[in-house]
Amino acid sequence: SENQDTTDPSAKPIQVPIPAPPIPTLSTPESLDSACLASKSGTCVLVILPEASEPDAALPAPATEALASLAEIGHKHAQRGTHLFPLYAVPAINTRSKTLREALALADGQTVEIIALNARRGWWRRFSGADADFGAVAIESWVDAIRLGEGAKEKLPEGIVVSDEAEVKPEAE
Repeated sequence: SENQDTTDPSAKPIQVPIPAPPIPTLSTPESLDSACLASKSGTCVLVILPEASEPDAALPAPATEALASLAEIGHKHAQRGTHLFPLYAVPAINTRSKTLREALALADGQTVEIIALNARRGWWRRFSGADADFGAVAIESWVDAIRLGEGAKEKLPEGIVVSDEAEVKPEAE
């Protein structure tokens, strides 16, 4: 009979989405400094993670959602081959996360914060607030605005960018 669906189901490859790899974590002040806070560092997006209420406690939902959304966005750009600035998670164990929260007047250590900063040009932008939507769509439109240079940028306060003398020299390859 002609009008039945004639496509052979086995002929179509099943699209298995490749899970997005998690974004890298910068767990030491040195790794954060050399990745994003050196005087020559370009734009970075940092997810500043909340402190755990107790050791080994799981991250709260907004934080895991923020990480998953950024992993997805980074993965999408990688698959398309479009250049995206680096995305990093900064756990509370990294003492520099407290420095950033204080210097940038972010919320207390219980909340997740997403910021973009450019040490070389001396600006930063905040995505989140306590009630921010950490879904991929909301974060991606913020990321796109940064890529396009849209939106207000704030001046990085003194003391965030590591001076050249104090810069960590990368190990020789």
